[in-house]
Amino acid sequence: MSDDELEVKRQAVNTVAARLLPMLFDDLEAAQVNKDLLEDYETNFLGELYARMVVSAYMGYGPDVMGQAAIERCNRLIKLTEESKDDT
Repeated sequence: MSDDELEVKRQAVNTVAARLLPMLFDDLEAAQVNKDLLEDYETNFLGELYARMVVSAYMGYGPDVMGQAAIERCNRLIKLTEESKDDT
C-alpha cells in the first residue's frame, strides 16, 4: 500500500472512530450508574477490544501503535476537559 493509500485509510479509520466515540462515552456513563453494570460493561468492552486487537494484528495492522495513539488522544481529551473546567 502506498503512503497516499495509507493516509486515506488512516483518515477513514479516524472518521469512524470520531463517529463512535460519543456513543461509547455515553454507554460508559450509563454503566457507571450501577457498580455491577459497570463491572460487566468493562469486562465485555475489554474482551471485545482484545479480540479486535488480535484480529487487527492478524490483518497486518499494529494494535500496539494504534493503542499508543489512542492513549495520546485520550490524554488530549483529558487536558481539553480540564481546560474547559478552568474556563467556567
